[in-house]
Amino acid sequence: MLAYPFAIARSEFVLSQILEPELYPEISRVRGQMLGWRFHHHFRTDAESPLRQPLTDVFTPVLSSDGSDGQLRFLCLCADLFSPRPPALLALNEPETSIHPDLIDPLARLLVHAAKSTQLWITTH
Repeated sequence: MLAYPFAIARSEFVLSQILEPELYPEISRVRGQMLGWRFHHHFRTDAESPLRQPLTDVFTPVLSSDGSDGQLRFLCLCADLFSPRPPALLALNEPETSIHPDLIDPLARLLVHAAKSTQLWITTH
């Protein structure tokens, strides 16, 4: 067993501090797995949101959270759930928020489909 030679503050995340894979291979593997996880608490859809701004067409396999009114939020969820490179874990915080009632069933079907290729963690009220 190796002792870590530095103090880690209570406010620091241990996996962000222990970065020597040759000394701590197990921690390095866990850190690598967790870096592939995605957590979405919200999608920005205000008037200044980058999702509402004209942009050059760019492909990205990962959706950022800078894009939450109903239709735009639903489209963000679609993009995230149909990612060509799904993460090992995808956490969605209240994905039904602001979604029109007619889109709840399609959203549920999207979630079931996405669960075939990624572990979903969904929080809701």
